[in-house]
Amino acid sequence: MNDPKISGIAALNLKDPSLFRQQCYIDGRWADADSGKSIPVNNPATGEILGTVPNMGAAETRRAIEAA
Repeated sequence: MNDPKISGIAALNLKDPSLFRQQCYIDGRWADADSGKSIPVNNPATGEILGTVPNMGAAETRRAIEAA
């Protein structure tokens, strides 16, 4: 899910870019959406895409609630 074409990550000036996650944390694991789909996260000031987040659905939500 870490798309190297997304230039916004570099604009964040992170000391350790490997900590920039584009997944959700469910039940002790990093996870993508079951569908494989994601949603872009934009900088509201510039419109630039900073990264993506998984487009989680009901099944993933249920797993997260059960794990909480």
